[in-house]
Amino acid sequence: MPEETVPPPPPIPSTAFAYAPAPPPRRRSAGFWLLIIGGSLLMLALLIAGTVWSTMQSLKADDSEENGIATSSKKIGVIEVTGVILTADTLSQQMRKMAADSDVKAIILHINSPGGGAAASQELFNEVVRIRKESHKKIIASIESVGASGAYYIASGCDRIYANDASVVGSIGVIMEWTNYGELLRWAKLKNVTLKAGELKDAGDPTRDLTPKEQSVWSDRRRCADRGLSCERRRARSSEPQAEGSRS
Repeated sequence: MPEETVPPPPPIPSTAFAYAPAPPPRRRSAGFWLLIIGGSLLMLALLIAGTVWSTMQSLKADDSEENGIATSSKKIGVIEVTGVILTADTLSQQMRKMAADSDVKAIILHINSPGGGAAASQELFNEVVRIRKESHKKIIASIESVGASGAYYIASGCDRIYANDASVVGSIGVIMEWTNYGELLRWAKLKNVTLKAGELKDAGDPTRDLTPKEQSVWSDRRRCADRGLSCERRRARSSEPQAEGSRS
């Protein structure tokens, strides 16, 4: 029996893979770029406008805080008396401004100060008393944590004082002090050299003790300060308002 011959399978045609080249990037039109630039400028303008508006609102808030608390055309002026009182110029200007403003019906001195210079405190005290007499506006002292020495002296000229039970109020007095470090200089083998054209020009030099004459002069000045302090106390007591134990 003859063997059957199986024909070989037909060859598989090779497949050719053709890769089409990527299309060139589409060029943006001029209108597209104008739209992008315009949108960016609009966002920048909105950002600037928002910043300006926020600044104006902040300035209005600051002005409102300086000039007073307004509910309508009537206002209550609030003046901050904080820190050490070195000069009376700024506070006096604020008080005179509020005294001249017909919309301000009363003035609050918000005090948080340990006091300061005797002259500045005296000037502010006089300003408070003058405004009360001339403008007939109520001036109220509201003491936060501290209202001592010159700060209390200013408050004593007001119509009324309000303070918290934990507030430090009072302590009018005069003090003068310095540190004598002469022994330290001598230990370090250092010598202080002073050139002066007056016997008492270096009185109070912290590198040495006071001479008997300097002690006498300082004692006289202390007595002058005591006399001035006694005068201040008399004035404060004569115009001292009723004090309230707590604030609402």
